[in-house]
Amino acid sequence: MCVKGDERLAWLRFACVQEFPVSLLLALLQEFQLPETVFEVPQRLLVKSVGEKWARELQSHDVLDKAKECERWLDKTPNAGIVTITDPDYPRLLLQAGVAPAVLFYRGNRSLMSRPSLGIVGTQAPDREGTDNAWNFAKAIGSRGISVATTLNAGVAQWAAQSALKAGVGTIGVAPCGIDRCFPTAQKTLYQQVSKEGLVISAFAPGREFTEDNARNQAELLVGLVGGILVVQSQPHDVNARIAKLAGEWGRDVFVIPGSIHSPQYKGNHRLIRQGATLVESVDDLLER
Repeated sequence: MCVKGDERLAWLRFACVQEFPVSLLLALLQEFQLPETVFEVPQRLLVKSVGEKWARELQSHDVLDKAKECERWLDKTPNAGIVTITDPDYPRLLLQAGVAPAVLFYRGNRSLMSRPSLGIVGTQAPDREGTDNAWNFAKAIGSRGISVATTLNAGVAQWAAQSALKAGVGTIGVAPCGIDRCFPTAQKTLYQQVSKEGLVISAFAPGREFTEDNARNQAELLVGLVGGILVVQSQPHDVNARIAKLAGEWGRDVFVIPGSIHSPQYKGNHRLIRQGATLVESVDDLLER
């Protein structure tokens, strides 16, 4: 469903209020029915519903200006748009996770949001075996009709995304910043390619720069979108191990490729296997789950 006009601007205003609780937004929609109506009612009614702090921010000129900037960017950017939490196209698995952002921003093929997908994560400095595994697993997964989702970081994520792109299969990149930005900036070429041939998605409005806190939201969005996570190479306490832990907590399948006990690249993988993750040696092991 394509959101336009006053309704889209209202959703963008919600998105431009940082950390605005989704639970309050849903309560406002239940009370006032339409998102645009929220911004037409007297402030005293908003204060009664969400408190003085949030009412003041929702109706601030700064938020309205930012929302209009987002609107202009969306209008001039090909294949860019938003999907709201009330949209039937909103990713079902993300809704079920309980941390769904009110608005998702995207560039590319939005239909990929509703297709089965698997997240591939791993170190940003893989060895040759790691890059080969990232490439070959992504290609094999895509050949079975499953999209590949990554953070588009260097290393394992980059190799997996490039493999999926070359194979012509669904490729999803999850951004830790505004959809008009790229982080890390060195990945700009990959980001642009995925936005043209696959899908880049973000919980952050255009203009939002990367912060360390955004990385947590990026991990949650990646895990929320996919049916499972494949860890190619990782350290015991790196971000990939944390993503795998989150995936397990949310009931996602966690798959891990084993490696040499002498290689530091697999220390995190072996730890995850000891904690109950599924050891996989081929894509068939993934599909058996």
